[in-house]
Amino acid sequence: MPENGQTKTQKQRRKWLAWLPAPILLAVIIAARISGLSGTFQSHPLLLILSFTFYTLVSLGTLYLIGRNFLASGSAGLLWIECGVILWSLAGTVGDAVSHGDANVNVTIFNTGILLSGLFHLAGAVFILKPQRPLRAKPLWLAAGILAALAALAMVTLAALKGWLPVFFIPGTGGTPVRFSVLISAIALFALSSILINSGKDRRESSFITWYTIALVLLAVGLFGVMIQLSLGSLVNWLGRSAQWLGGCYLLFAAIASLRESRLPLLPTDEKSAPKFTRYLLAVVIVLAATSIRLVFLPAMGTQAPFLIFYPAVILTVLYGGWRAGLLSIVLSALLADYFWLEPKYNLSLNTPADWLALIVFALSCLLIIWVTEGLRNARVRASTAETQALLAQANMERSKRLSDIGMLAATVAHELRNPLSAIRIANFNIVKKGHDDVKNNTATIDKKIADSTAIINNLLSFSKVGEYNLEDVKFIHVLAETVEHIRERYHLREDIIHLHFPEELDDLPIKADPLQLRELFSNILNNAVDAVSKEKGRIEITCAAAPGDKLDIRVTDNGCGIDQKNIAKLFEPFFTTKSKGTGLGLTVVKQIIENHKGQIRFENAKDGGTVVHITLPKDPAKG
Repeated sequence: MPENGQTKTQKQRRKWLAWLPAPILLAVIIAARISGLSGTFQSHPLLLILSFTFYTLVSLGTLYLIGRNFLASGSAGLLWIECGVILWSLAGTVGDAVSHGDANVNVTIFNTGILLSGLFHLAGAVFILKPQRPLRAKPLWLAAGILAALAALAMVTLAALKGWLPVFFIPGTGGTPVRFSVLISAIALFALSSILINSGKDRRESSFITWYTIALVLLAVGLFGVMIQLSLGSLVNWLGRSAQWLGGCYLLFAAIASLRESRLPLLPTDEKSAPKFTRYLLAVVIVLAATSIRLVFLPAMGTQAPFLIFYPAVILTVLYGGWRAGLLSIVLSALLADYFWLEPKYNLSLNTPADWLALIVFALSCLLIIWVTEGLRNARVRASTAETQALLAQANMERSKRLSDIGMLAATVAHELRNPLSAIRIANFNIVKKGHDDVKNNTATIDKKIADSTAIINNLLSFSKVGEYNLEDVKFIHVLAETVEHIRERYHLREDIIHLHFPEELDDLPIKADPLQLRELFSNILNNAVDAVSKEKGRIEITCAAAPGDKLDIRVTDNGCGIDQKNIAKLFEPFFTTKSKGTGLGLTVVKQIIENHKGQIRFENAKDGGTVVHITLPKDPAKG
C-alpha cells in the first residue's frame, strides 16, 4: 500500500510539473505586453528553422504516431485530431514561407489555419468523448482526411495571396477586429476541446488525455500571445510562438502515450499486413514529401548534399514497406536528386565522376540501411512471436489450471453430495422396509441431509455469482441484525450465544453495498463461528465502530477452538477446508465479496482461545 501511494504521489507531482509551463508562459506574455517593450528581432532564416523544427518535424512525428494508432483502432476522434495537427503544423510554416515579409499575409494564413485546426480538434474531442463504431477502410479514410486538411490550407493560402480575405494585421498597429474575432474563436475552440476531453469517465487516468489537454492549453496560450502582439518579431510574438512550439512537443508526447495505451509497437512488425500497392505508393509519397521539404524549406542549401534529405525517406519507407519498397525509394530518390540538385539542374544526366561517386555512395549506404533495418525488423518479429507464444503458453497453463480447479470442484462436490444422498437412501430404505417403525428418526435424518445438500448447492451458487454485484444505499446495522437473527433461527441458538454491539450513531447509517452479498458475507462468517463454539458455553461477539477514512470496522470474536496457525494463510483458497464437511468455498466467497466492496479482511487467533475476524468496509466503495 505505501508503494502504491508513493507511486500515485509521484505521478501527481509529475502531472503538476507538466502543467507548469502553461501558467508561466501566460504570465510572462501578459507582463511583456503590459511593459510595452518596443524592441523587435526578426530573422527570417531563424524563424524558418524553428518553425520547420517545432512545427513540421515534431508534427511529422505526431502525425505518424496518431496515424499509426488510427490505422489500428479506426477511431474517428484520432482522425479528426490528425487533420487538426496537420493544419496547426503547416499553417505557420506555410505563412512564413510564402509571405516574403508581408505581415498581413503571414498572419492571415496562420490565423485562419489555426481556426480550422481548432474546429478539427473540437470534433476529435467530441468523438473521443463519445466513441463511435470503428471506421472501415481505414487507409482510405486517413488519406481522405489528410487530403481534406491540405486542400483547406491550400485554399486559405491562395485566398490570402490573392487578397480575397479581410485584412488581419497592420504592422505597428496590431491586429484588426477580424483577426481578434478569429483568434478569440480559435482560443475558445482549443479551450472547449480540452474541457470536453476531460469530462469523460476515467479520462483523468489516461496519459494521452493529460498530455493532449496540456497541449491544447499551450496552443491557446500561444494564440493569446499572438493575438495581443503589436508587431512581428516582438517579445510577445516570440513568446506566443514559443508556447505553440512547446504545445507541439506536448502533442508529440500525447501521441506517444496514445500508442502506448493502445499497446501498439512504435513500428509495425510485419509489412505483409498491408497490400503491395499500398507499400509502393507509400514509398512514392515519402520520397515526394522529402523532395518538397527541401524545395520549400531548405532552398538555401542549393546543390550541396543533394542526397541528404533522402536518407530518412529511405529509412521510413523500409520500416513501413519492406525492402522492396525501399529499393523503389532509392531509385526515385536518385532520379529526383539528379534532376533538382546535380548540375546541370533539371536534366537527368550524370556528367562528372564526382556525381557518379556520390550516387554510388548513396545507393550503397541505402542498401546497408535496408540490410540493417530488415535485420531489426526480423529481430522484432521474432521477439513478437516469442512473446505471443509465451502469452499463449501462459493462457494454456491458466486454462489447464481452471480445468483442474473445475475437476477438483466436481470431486469435492460429488463427495460432499454423495454422503447426504447415501444417508437419505438408507433412511428411506428403512422406512419402506420397517414400515412405521422408527419413522421419526429416519425422517429427521432425511430432513437434515437434505438441508446439508441444499447448503452445499447454495454455496456453489454463491461462488458462481459472486462477481455480480450492485451497490445501493443499505442500512448496514439492519442488514447485520437480520443476518444474526437468521443464524439464530437456523441453528436454534439461545439469545445469549450471539451478541451485537454498536454505537447509536450507526443505527440508521446508510452505506453503499450490495445487500445480498452483505448477508452472504456475514452468514458465512457466522456459520463458521457457530460451528467452532459449543452449543452450551459458546459465545460470539460482534462489534461495529466507525473507523478513520470514512470506513466501518467490524470484529467477530468467538470462544471456539481457534485455527491452526499454519492454516490461516490458506483460509481463502478455493476448496480448502479444515472441517469434515463443506466445499471449502465459503471463505473464498467472503474474500471476493470483500474485494467487490473495496474492503479488507483478516483472521487471527484470540489470546484467550477462539478466533477473531477483522473486517474493514468503506462506507462508499467508490471512495475506498
